[in-house]
Parts: sequence; structure tokens; C-alpha cells
Amino acid sequence: MAAQHGNDWKSIADAMGKNRVHVKGAWRRNKRTVKNGPWSQDEYQKIFDLVSLDLRARALEDTRKKMHGMLRDNIGWEAIGDKLGTRRNVDVCRKWYSQLTSPMVEQGQWSDTNDYRLVDALFALDACSMDEVD
Repeated sequence: MAAQHGNDWKSIADAMGKNRVHVKGAWRRNKRTVKNGPWSQDEYQKIFDLVSLDLRARALEDTRKKMHGMLRDNIGWEAIGDKLGTRRNVDVCRKWYSQLTSPMVEQGQWSDTNDYRLVDALFALDACSMDEVD
């Protein structure tokens, strides 16, 4: 069906008698081979890199912009899962919060984007000593 209609989700959904959002979601979830079992070191590194890029971008953008996709703590897990390509976005999100993030973030005491905001503030301050940072 997708080969015939391409990305025309409305036509595909109409032909199947389904909602286009559900058809597109099912296609996105099932289009790639999803691994089960132990995570590789390469997957861990890719998650760190992708989350860091996403957080950096979100720390710099206008927070009033409308976000799309699965978000938790303002992280675009849907896009990260798509870029990782080997795991479902919900599994990537769970792995991040269960094993890879800082305990302060997990407990809600600190946001991942606060790291980047702090670095940017320190850079803008152009401090030369700890006294200036304090």
C-alpha cells in the first residue's frame, strides 16, 4: 500500500478505512528493524550524542515554540528514536531515564537543558576566577 501511495497517509488511511494519524504512526513504528535484548556500546554513545544535540538545540531556541513528537523533559524522543534507528523511541526514553541520566534529573532537581544554560551563562559572564562565578 505504501509503495502505491508513497507518503500520502490520507489516501492510504481512506483505502484501509483507518485514521491517517494511526496509519502513519504504525508505519513509522514498523518500518525499521527494532532490536531487542542487550544494548550495544555504540547505541549508548549514539543516545548520549543525540540527546546532547537535542538538548543543546532546545536550550537555545525560544521555549514558547510549539514542540512536536513525544516529549519528556522537553527532549524530542521521537526524533531521537528515529535517528538511532535500532530501538523504539519509548525504549530509548526509558533507557535514558533508567540508566543514563543523572540522579538529579531523574529526581526533578535539575533539568538536562539547565547544563547548557549554565555553560552559556558562564561563557557570557567571561569570568576569570571562581570569585567572579560565585
